[in-house]
Amino acid sequence: MRLVLSVPGDWDQRVVDEGVLYQAPSQVYGMLVLPLGPAPADPESWVQRAFLHRARAEDGEPRNLQLTRSSTIDGWGLVVLDGAIGTQARFVAYLAFMDYAATVIGMCRDYRAHPGWRDEVLGLVVRARPDFSDDRVACLAHQLGGPPVVSEGRKRRVVADWHRVFSGGDIVLSGEGGPAAGTIRVSPDAGPIRPVAELFRAF
Repeated sequence: MRLVLSVPGDWDQRVVDEGVLYQAPSQVYGMLVLPLGPAPADPESWVQRAFLHRARAEDGEPRNLQLTRSSTIDGWGLVVLDGAIGTQARFVAYLAFMDYAATVIGMCRDYRAHPGWRDEVLGLVVRARPDFSDDRVACLAHQLGGPPVVSEGRKRRVVADWHRVFSGGDIVLSGEGGPAAGTIRVSPDAGPIRPVAELFRAF
């Protein structure tokens, strides 16, 4: 799976450890595109951590932070955290695709000389779309041709003080302290290391 972006042909593109770095011809501003993958259990905390990506101690604390929620042109959820850190203006765009997500960090070293940098970079982000063509099914509705039928019979009971979210096909449970305090991840793809019969043979 991957995030598809229509980046201008004169932009520089480079693969780095974290993802793909795109830079405008001026080399003053650009964006770092992190891989598309399972959504974090706590998106708002993730966005705040991503804003500090490669920040140095001498940069000090983030300034002028502002969080906005909107959507891409295709209707996918979009959360944007704007602000500044050190001498750099930046934003973090979090794109939600069902229980998958991608993060884009826009950065500008000299925003006074390039006042339109944010609109240009964010204009590319809002046109982004996910590509699941080479991966497993991302949603059961894709196979059914529509949303699954909701059974009125058996009702699921939520464990008191626990919260459930979905991430990349897995169920993620968090307790009263939220995801920061700890999570339980239930993955249908992870089978036992040993057969059940072998696990219980000693008993």
